[in-house]
Amino acid sequence: MRLLPILLFAALLSAGEAPPVKPAVEPPLAPPAAQPAKAYLGVAIDPAASAFDAKGLSVLRTEPASPAAVMGIQAGDRLIAIDGVPLKSQDDLAKVIAGRKPGDTVKIDLMRAQGKDGLPQNLQVAGVLQEPPKSRTANLGNQLAELQTRIAELSAKSKEPTLAEVLQKLQDIEQQLPRAAEQFKKVYPDGQFRIAISVEITSDKKAKDPLNIEVGGKPGEAPKAEAPKADPPKTP
Repeated sequence: MRLLPILLFAALLSAGEAPPVKPAVEPPLAPPAAQPAKAYLGVAIDPAASAFDAKGLSVLRTEPASPAAVMGIQAGDRLIAIDGVPLKSQDDLAKVIAGRKPGDTVKIDLMRAQGKDGLPQNLQVAGVLQEPPKSRTANLGNQLAELQTRIAELSAKSKEPTLAEVLQKLQDIEQQLPRAAEQFKKVYPDGQFRIAISVEITSDKKAKDPLNIEVGGKPGEAPKAEAPKADPPKTP
């Protein structure tokens, strides 16, 4: 009697009717692990100056409002060690900072070329590391946009002025001349103020679009000085 179910199952297989298989359910994907925040000191190292005498790392500059700036680190300082770890290369500095997280306090031994008395001075400063400022990319984008705008302005100024622009400038000058003459007369009542601007542009008469432009009046001759009148002869 026990062979009957086995025979029926074999018959179903031979007929091509396999028992339904439940689809495998894939487990939900785990959310990506959050990247640990990186620590940020805020100094730029001068490789050439650092390699000159191999005594620590020479600071080229400190970023504004960075932990280094808050600690009082200045350009020209030499970073000797961080938390007792000697700094002989930029890789040493990068490894130490990479092993810290925002909020950690670090102690930095440095040498300042000119201390309070003008002589080299060894100092130790301490401060709290921060996260890299998120606005740095935005600031760089704003600076790039400002630079592009400035370049466009300079390019516009460097272009040769057109004839219409030149004539417009001449007309503006001509309109300002009466006021300039009035101011001149106030200072020099007996002086002479005479400026004439004359521009005549005429195209070929056979041109398809003939051009005839006239700006200002034709310059005349300077007024001749009157000869002094002779005194009438005196009668005896």
